[in-house]
Formats: sequence, C-alpha cells, structure tokens
Amino acid sequence: MAKVKSVKIPTLEEIEANKNNFAETLQEITKEEKEGKNSPKRTFLKNISDNIKEAIQNGTSFVGIKTAIKKVYGVDVSTQIIADFAHNELGIQKKKRGKKGTSTEGVTGKVFSSDKTSAQIKAESARKNKNNKENSLWFLLA
Repeated sequence: MAKVKSVKIPTLEEIEANKNNFAETLQEITKEEKEGKNSPKRTFLKNISDNIKEAIQNGTSFVGIKTAIKKVYGVDVSTQIIADFAHNELGIQKKKRGKKGTSTEGVTGKVFSSDKTSAQIKAESARKNKNNKENSLWFLLA
C-alpha cells in the first residue's frame, strides 16, 4: 500500500498573517509574466510581423512559418509561440474545429425506416446475439 503524504494546512491565523505577502508574491509573478511577453523571440517576431501575417493570409501553417524562420534566420521558435503571437498580437482568429461525423446537414426525411414491428426487431436481434455467442465459442470445442 502506498504511503499517504501528510500535508500541513495553515490555520486561519497563519492565512491572515500571510495575506499581504501572498498578494505581493502574486504581483511579482504577474509582472514577470508580462515581461516574458517581451522576450527576445517575441521582439524578433514583432520585427517580422508583416511577413508572418502575409504568410498566414496566404495559407501557410504555423509549422511552415517556424521552418522558414529557422532556415532564413537560424532562430528556433516554437509553433505555440508563433500561434500565440499571431492570435494575440496580429489579431488572427483561431480556426474553429468541428466534430467529425456528427453533422446531420443534408439529412432529409426519415433517417431510419422499417416495416417491422418492434417485437420482430427484438426477436431478430436475439437470434443474432445467440448465433454470435455460438460462433465465438467454437474454439473451446476444438
């Protein structure tokens, strides 16, 4: 059995005493995250933003843009950074993804039709299940 780690939960007094420290720490982290948006790679992308926007409008994928940047400039930028830059800095909208195979567009009239009664369908289903069970057990008899 795995050993359960005990975690010390602070008391209400400890929480109250550390609220200001917690708020200051959150402000520092937020500041660091905002500064991270101005990383050298993002600054580089801003310098070639016109080319990136044109490439996207011409149908080039983020992977294609990444490959071109690596070949021409020798800078390795992840596709996620490029996508984030395109969406947040260039205003490129994200593509909407749909579920495959669930569309009912174009379906008209009855989807299922049968002249059989529900009792006939149940009886047929039971026969098929019985045959399937018999066929799936043949190897036990061999």
